[in-house]
Amino acid sequence: MPNSTESIYTRLWCVAEIKVAKDLNLPIRIAYETGTAMRQLLSNFTSVRNAQCSEPSDKARIQGAIAGQEDAIDSLIRELVEKE
Repeated sequence: MPNSTESIYTRLWCVAEIKVAKDLNLPIRIAYETGTAMRQLLSNFTSVRNAQCSEPSDKARIQGAIAGQEDAIDSLIRELVEKE
């Protein structure tokens, strides 16, 4: 769920959840407010490599779990943004 301060794609947990849903062939729908949605979804996203966690231990675990898949996840995020 996006919020008014940052893109979901800059939050590593959100990115990890999108990846898991994709791996499980679950439908992915992004909840957002109309009007500012596209700007918010695109804001600050450069790559999953730059996504952050508030807990360093979570960040290390998630980065380890997605290591080597960053380009594919970046592509998935861009596809989701284009759909919205």
